[in-house]
Amino acid sequence: MSGDDAASEKKREIDAVDEPFTQTKRQLKKQKKSHAAALTNNKPNMSFDLNNINKRNNRYGIHDIRDLVLHLAADGQKKNWMNVSHHSNIQHTVVLMVPGITSESLGIDKPSLSSAHPFSLSPRLDDAASNLIPVINKLYSHALPVRAPGDSQRLYSPAQHILNSPIPPPEKARQQKAAQEKAGVNLPNPAKLSPPVFLIDIDQMRDNAYPMPSWLGPDVKALPEYPLPLNDGVHDSDDLDKLSDEERTKVQDDGWLETPKLDVYPRLNNPRVYGLDCEMVMTDQGSQLARVTLIDYASSNKVLDELVKPEGNVVDYLSKYSGLTKEILDQAELSHKEAQDKFADFITPSTILIGHSLESDFKALKLRHPWVIDTALVYEHPRRMPFKPSLKWLMKKWCDREIQNGTDGHDPEEDAKSCLELLSKKIQYGRNFGSLPNEMESIFTRVARVKQSHLNSASNEQNKTGACVDYGNPGQFHGMKAKTSISCKNDDEIIDGVIETAQTHDLVYGRLTELQVALGWSNSPNDNGKEGEDKDKESQSNGNSVQSAPIESAYAALNRRIERLHEALPPNTALVIISPHSDPRPSLHLNQRRLAFQEAYKNANADVSKIDPDKIFMRDDDEKLLHEAEIAKTGMTFFCIK
Repeated sequence: MSGDDAASEKKREIDAVDEPFTQTKRQLKKQKKSHAAALTNNKPNMSFDLNNINKRNNRYGIHDIRDLVLHLAADGQKKNWMNVSHHSNIQHTVVLMVPGITSESLGIDKPSLSSAHPFSLSPRLDDAASNLIPVINKLYSHALPVRAPGDSQRLYSPAQHILNSPIPPPEKARQQKAAQEKAGVNLPNPAKLSPPVFLIDIDQMRDNAYPMPSWLGPDVKALPEYPLPLNDGVHDSDDLDKLSDEERTKVQDDGWLETPKLDVYPRLNNPRVYGLDCEMVMTDQGSQLARVTLIDYASSNKVLDELVKPEGNVVDYLSKYSGLTKEILDQAELSHKEAQDKFADFITPSTILIGHSLESDFKALKLRHPWVIDTALVYEHPRRMPFKPSLKWLMKKWCDREIQNGTDGHDPEEDAKSCLELLSKKIQYGRNFGSLPNEMESIFTRVARVKQSHLNSASNEQNKTGACVDYGNPGQFHGMKAKTSISCKNDDEIIDGVIETAQTHDLVYGRLTELQVALGWSNSPNDNGKEGEDKDKESQSNGNSVQSAPIESAYAALNRRIERLHEALPPNTALVIISPHSDPRPSLHLNQRRLAFQEAYKNANADVSKIDPDKIFMRDDDEKLLHEAEIAKTGMTFFCIK
């Protein structure tokens, strides 16, 4: 074989090896080209389905908009009120919350309060100049009237309803199975629940600002292991008379009562468990201990109930909550140190204390103790963390019993026994008792479970992604489950963040607030709750924060921002703009009057003659409140695909 023939043969061998890779590259290139053509030729589109809309006799809710967004961006079901053609070709979905867009600002007539029918955005011919947001009319032909969430008297957060959705049944079943499997872990065999099972951990103590024993420094990652009972009838004793001086809970040099650490904790069938409740008064040195109560879990007997002389001068007895008055507290004989010593007589290194948000009681008592069952943490608030349920609500919900109903303040014995009763319910009915079913999840969690379907992604196996662009720190709150969260200080930064993330994320949420601030509907989200003159000075001095602007200027700025956003969005991006409600101020003012009257009525022991006539809330006022609240819930939503 000649040299040329050998070279040709070698080339054929190399080509044969490379052929599969070459074909794959050609196929991918062809697929991408075909996909690009499909995106161009089969452009997605949205149109209202009037046949189904006309069957409704009330407006759609924010949750309906959320469900449509999940259909556009994730795996949500098709909605019968919106036709979406070439749905799979929608590449990105942007949801922009913009309170303050009203029919007046668009130069159109007010839609009906009850109608669900989309209304035209064509300005009135005789008043076209009143259209303050012309880009809306340019991008959208119609708007869908929506109803903001709320009860008969109040508005609820629209953002909470758009950003959280029901967990789909298959995912809920998976979570329930995982929870059942987890619940069986770490339990003794046979599994018998006992108080130690419900101890809060070191992270919960730190997150809720519990005073920590000095031996639990910031570098300590976990509490010592608290042995669960074996139910074999054999256990060590934690009798106080057998404790050495080093093992006793005692007052330290800094004035704090601290429980020491044991090298080995005894395994106890019946560990000491006490319900604890403290009452405080306000002094010129701040909040201070005025009463301490302990209830024994095993017997339900009150073992300690002492009034304590505050170290400072009392400026407010907080009688509404503490139940204490000057006459009662004048009977106190114990100093704070003496009260601590009496309390310590009941505490061993293994004692478990149970109460409701006990961090406040620990601080008042000046106590550092590691073993805590906090009913505000082992039971759940309906809105989940960081919200905590009140003890009054827990007792009504799970024990069907009313507490804290008197006008003379809280009864510490009643509160402590209530916490013990809630613990007993957990032990009797299991870990999941009092755990509200987790029916909702972040829409960003929902999106992240869905695989990308469009071929121009790096890999078809990648999951979809979400981004949250908002004021404050969305990454710690409603944007926690988003792949990307961007914190902003003004609406221009919001638009910048939405444009940036919309290029690479499947779902993007942003919120513009400067219009509603200019309208006086709300304070700037940068104000951090500051009031009055200080707030105004800060707003004026901070050039990067939201500032109150003339209303016309605010509308003009919004118009520019929406134009800039739409121009910068990638093709085949759905842009959903939600103006969730109308002016909330009339209903807010009436609600404040209603609450003030209720407080005055309670303080007057239901004697209306003792109430200032200007504070009386009449039946006509109540009817007006219902009407104004319904008007406040009137909003609108706009849909288009670039």
